[in-house]
Amino acid sequence: QSVHGGMICTLVDTAMARGCRRAVEATRNGQDFFFVTTQMSVSFIGNAAPGQWVEAHVRVLRAGRRLAFADCTVRCDDTVIVQASGQFMVMPSEPAAR
Repeated sequence: QSVHGGMICTLVDTAMARGCRRAVEATRNGQDFFFVTTQMSVSFIGNAAPGQWVEAHVRVLRAGRRLAFADCTVRCDDTVIVQASGQFMVMPSEPAAR
């Protein structure tokens, strides 16, 4: 058995978006926003078995007003099992309807 690739892709997408969010928050002066994934590339170079500890390591390459870019590696027991990159569009949150 091995961990499903879709689960790994979800982990990668979420980790990169959260990393980009932290980088963008400092420049938004309290304005609420969210991200839309516009591109993601995932290369599987290993796998993990159910029950093994898996962790994502994100490096934000650029976080601008409209776009953010990140790289991510996923490690299992100190072995890299996935390399990924992503591009995210910064979207302003709509004001709540009254």
